[in-house]
Amino acid sequence: MLVPILLLRGLKLADKGIHFQALDIFSNYHGLDFEGALLVAHVDNRDVGEIFSYDADFDRIPWIKRLEPQKGGVVNQPLSEK
Repeated sequence: MLVPILLLRGLKLADKGIHFQALDIFSNYHGLDFEGALLVAHVDNRDVGEIFSYDADFDRIPWIKRLEPQKGGVVNQPLSEK
């Protein structure tokens, strides 16, 4: 549905591959909005594996660990403290 738009020669994006990956994630993980899918694609391409968010929809992504921010700290330890 949106793929033809991304294939337009005149459309300039820094990395169209990320957007194709985000569309794939968006279509496979219902409840996750496109912004979230785009964030997951960026996290995946940078091999980070963790994301700070209150949005429990990220819990549906098996290769992403969601860390919930909390006032004065975080519930889980960030990567730098492991």
